Order: sequence, then C-alpha cells, then structure tokens
Amino acid sequence: MRLTPKELARALYAATKDASDKEAVARVARFAATLAAQGLGSLLPAVIEALPAAANAADGIEEVTVESAHDMSERAAEELLRLAGIDPRKAAVNRRTVPDLVAGARIRRKDTIIDTSARRLLVRIREGARSSGNE
Repeated sequence: MRLTPKELARALYAATKDASDKEAVARVARFAATLAAQGLGSLLPAVIEALPAAANAADGIEEVTVESAHDMSERAAEELLRLAGIDPRKAAVNRRTVPDLVAGARIRRKDTIIDTSARRLLVRIREGARSSGNE
C-alpha cells in the first residue's frame, strides 16, 4: 500500500502533536529516516507542504479566505466571520484585497462562498434586468 503525502503528513502530525519539543524532533528525524530507508525520501517536501493543512484538519480548524475590496483588519475579518456564523477561533484566516469587488466582502470556505460584495450585487441586478427584458 502506497501512502500519499497528505496521509503521511497526518501521521507525522499525530506522532508529534503532544510530544515535547525534544521528542518531536526525534520523531521527525525517525520519520524522515524511515521514509528514506523505504525509498520514499523524495516525498518529504510534499509531506512538509501538507503538514499545516493536516494539523488544521486534525485540530478542527477550517481554512477560510476573507476577500474585500480594501485592506481589512484582522479584527474586522473576525467580526465578519462571526456574522457569517463561523467561529474565528476555529478558522485559519487568509485575508486578501480584491479591488474588483468594489465594496463589501466575500468569504471562501472549503465548499461555500458567501458573497456580499457590491460586484455581486451589480451582477444580480444585471441578471434581473436581463430576465425581465429591461436591458
């Protein structure tokens, strides 16, 4: 059975999560040595890349992107998440400035987009005008 880097990252996180710093370093070294001994050393960079997402998933932390037309403070992003019913303490928040949104904000989750931007409102108005024949 061949494990994916994502599965290996989950295993590595589980093995080191509650270990002391000294023990975690030793476990990571053994993990890397085991991969190398099995001819899988080339997977190590992909495992390391997958590690933050594996840790977030194991700890119940959701990756969320908050996009706004203008720079948004961390506090404002957290309040926006609360308004959307998302606990900011359980979210790894990435903030992005997207001038095309004009105003408002957009929240992107794993399988959901909450779009309160002015751009989305303008698109909906245009679609409504088209469907009613008023364009």
